[in-house]
Amino acid sequence: MMSRYLLVLVLLASPVAAQVRMTPKTNAAYPDPCAPIGRTADGTLVYSMKCETLPAPSSPAQAEPLA
Repeated sequence: MMSRYLLVLVLLASPVAAQVRMTPKTNAAYPDPCAPIGRTADGTLVYSMKCETLPAPSSPAQAEPLA
């Protein structure tokens, strides 16, 4: 009788033991905190809040249009 309970317990615990641990996400997409992360609708560059010093804004004539 006890061996049946042990078998059921092992069968129930095996999916939990088989789960893979998730690795923490790294900031590989944006290694430079001052790299632009996007653009607004009017073409202004958007920067991360972690950026301490923003680069000088470029004039709108030099900015490349979005495709």
